[in-house]
Amino acid sequence: MTSGTTSYNSNEWASHPNNTFDYIGTHTSIGGGSNTTESLFFSEYIEGSSFNKSLEIYNGTGQDINLSGYSIELSNTSASINLSGILQNGDVFIISHSSADQTLLNESDMTTSNLAFNGDDSITLNQNNDIVDIIGITGTQFAKDITLVRNEDIISGTASYNNSEWTSHPINTFDYIGFH
Repeated sequence: MTSGTTSYNSNEWASHPNNTFDYIGTHTSIGGGSNTTESLFFSEYIEGSSFNKSLEIYNGTGQDINLSGYSIELSNTSASINLSGILQNGDVFIISHSSADQTLLNESDMTTSNLAFNGDDSITLNQNNDIVDIIGITGTQFAKDITLVRNEDIISGTASYNNSEWTSHPINTFDYIGFH
C-alpha cells in the first residue's frame, strides 16, 4: 500500500434528513453518460448505524472494466476484499456489509462481513496493489456516522484524500446509493 499526505476540510460538507431513501434505484452515470472519467473511483461511502456500511465504485471510463486485479483495503485490518466481475461503463459496483440494512443489500453487487469501518479508517481502492482512490485519513474522525457522496465534477480517484471532493449527508442516508 502506498501512503500519501491527506488533508481534511470541514467546509465541504452538506446535510440531509436521516433515513432518506428517495434516490435508491436505477444505476445511472454522471450527466447520463456524457462525461468520461479517467479511472474507477469511489462515488459513495456509507458509515451508518450498526452494520450499515457500503462503498460504491463508479465506472465512467468509456469502457467496461474487468474488476479482477482490483481490491478494497481497510487501514484497520489486514484483510483485502478482492473484487470480480465486469463493471460496465456508466454503472456502479456496490459492496455492503453482509448484515447491512435490507435497503443497502438490495442494491449491492457484493456483500462481505469484512467491510467493517467506523469513520476513522482510510479505505483504498487498489488495482494490482497500486492505489487508485482513497477515502479518509486514518486516526481522524473524518466520516463517523455519515454518508459521503462524491461530487459530480470529479473525474478520477486520488491517492490523497481530499474532502472537498465529497458532499456529506447524515447517518443512514441511503438516498444516493445505486447511481452516480
